[in-house]
Amino acid sequence: MRHQSRRGGRVKLMTILGPESEYTNEARGEALWSLELSLALEKMNFTKLRELHALAEGDAEFQQFLEHELLDEQAKDVKLAADLVSRARRAGPGLGVFELDNILQKEYGYGLDGDGAGAA
Repeated sequence: MRHQSRRGGRVKLMTILGPESEYTNEARGEALWSLELSLALEKMNFTKLRELHALAEGDAEFQQFLEHELLDEQAKDVKLAADLVSRARRAGPGLGVFELDNILQKEYGYGLDGDGAGAA
């Protein structure tokens, strides 16, 4: 700024807007929006694994591997994500998200932010 002033220029200070985030949604709130995105990704992974299972027709060993090692776990992950989304919807924004975060810390050992510190 000093250099610009010395050379005859003007310094005009303005506010800098924060970057747009795909996890921010005014209508749903940040926590619910991000949980819905997480659920969509889990469902997409499950669908892709089912498509891979269908492509593996004729290779019983690979199909069994997919079923027992990947599809079972992915189905559990989809169920967990769906449960979290429904709990976040019921909790609502603000204090509801704070209470949900505390419950998740007690149940799973981590909160909505994932690092164990909670969403303070």
